[in-house]
Amino acid sequence: MPAAARSRLTDGTVILVAGEKNGTGDPIQQTIDVQGHDVTFDALGVAAVGLTEDGEFEAMAAGGPKSFVGGETTIELPQRAGVALWQDSNGVHQGVLQDYQGEIPAFLSTIRDNWTRLSVPQPLSRP
Repeated sequence: MPAAARSRLTDGTVILVAGEKNGTGDPIQQTIDVQGHDVTFDALGVAAVGLTEDGEFEAMAAGGPKSFVGGETTIELPQRAGVALWQDSNGVHQGVLQDYQGEIPAFLSTIRDNWTRLSVPQPLSRP
């Protein structure tokens, strides 16, 4: 069933889901309020972000983001790819890129120098 939704978790994380027209994800191009701070996404299907009460970046995940602006963090990608970025318990950024072709953009390396890369799994074939 197609869906579009916005949820706010108890820790303040905001999750957007868009799939009314395309089951694999509709464009999400909007600015939202997170903990009293503006966050802007250009993504596909799903986008989530967590900020501290002071507006500092904590975590972000998105399907096919082209851009993200939240807190002091700005991400602009030359091609769409799945992205997840968060701070571990030691305050060190961790990052995952899914289905990104080519070298990791230099500005992402300033956030995290060792990104985990994942490919998109092949769909199961039906007999």
